[in-house]
Amino acid sequence: MAIDQEFADEYTKREKIRFVILYLTAGPFIYITHEQWVFPWLRWYASTAYCHSVFGYSGILILWVGLFVGLPIVSGLLIGACTVWPGIKTLKQGQYPPKGSKVFKPTKILRGKAATFRGLSLLLAPCVFVAVAIWGAFQVPRMPEENSVKLDYSVCKAGQASTWTSIAEQWTPVNTALGTKEE
Repeated sequence: MAIDQEFADEYTKREKIRFVILYLTAGPFIYITHEQWVFPWLRWYASTAYCHSVFGYSGILILWVGLFVGLPIVSGLLIGACTVWPGIKTLKQGQYPPKGSKVFKPTKILRGKAATFRGLSLLLAPCVFVAVAIWGAFQVPRMPEENSVKLDYSVCKAGQASTWTSIAEQWTPVNTALGTKEE
């Protein structure tokens, strides 16, 4: 005799269409803003990091720390924002998906060890990124320092960038977008 499986509540067709519209508008917006402003700024900063001193720290050190520690931490926070609360609810209720949550396709409700495993995996997902950030913190001191003989200091302006404010003042795409004039 087959046991009837319980299924989680599904989003209505109207709710699914709303999500699709949201993703189709937010996705291109994020892509365009990153292509126009974020990535050019990162390329500019990475290529001239040796010219900068941010809050008294070497620009190259800031670049390494941002890459090996900052990026994993930010990624972990973004993943955690989406997974921690459902993970807690799953462990409290002993079922996945938790009561009151909706799904996009027919999903069988898991109970017992399977639900506990799913809840724990949702809680531990951001921990992977924290572990990478901890590992990265120990890698930063091992990163090679730039050979000052090979650097082209002609791209550095006199008295350049001692704070983030002065870095932003020198960044051409932002100045153009804000309508400020360059010297």
